[in-house]
Amino acid sequence: MITTCSSPLFYLYEGEEITLTIGQAFNLAYRKFLESGGKDVETRKQIAGLQKRIQDLETENVELKNKVQDLENQLRITQVSTSPAGSLSPQSPSTDIFDMVPFSPTSHPPPVPTPNGTQPPPVPGRAAEIKRDLFGAEPFDPFSCAAGDFPPDIQSKLDEMQEGFKMGLTLEGTVFCLDPVDSKC
Repeated sequence: MITTCSSPLFYLYEGEEITLTIGQAFNLAYRKFLESGGKDVETRKQIAGLQKRIQDLETENVELKNKVQDLENQLRITQVSTSPAGSLSPQSPSTDIFDMVPFSPTSHPPPVPTPNGTQPPPVPGRAAEIKRDLFGAEPFDPFSCAAGDFPPDIQSKLDEMQEGFKMGLTLEGTVFCLDPVDSKC
């Protein structure tokens, strides 16, 4: 808007209008900032937290990879020292824990030679195990159902419970009977 009016009043009016427009723009921008500013700050905090978490997980991942590599190297060294010279396989060994440790309830792990070349002492068999626990009680055998194995007060409570089971249990209106189970003992 170009005008050729040179009166001071005109310039004053134009200056006030420009100031008013700038002020309105500033107020509008400030209101928008206040409306979204809290959200932006929260979002930035969440992003910073997630970035830190990602960095921590990446560091942990690198550490775990190094640990796996060390364990694979130890396994290779152990396999090389225990296997005959002609039976080395060029493929890398499996890192699956179920492949590394064969499970058998009666098998014991093979003895691993110590660094000084001597064998560790043998593991005692189950016959040599202690027959009492830390509190002096004998180990519990779930397959023994003989009466008289317990003190009289406990035996009377067990008999009372067994009698209740023979009569049947009621649970939410449904009757359960454990006669077939009780007859197996």
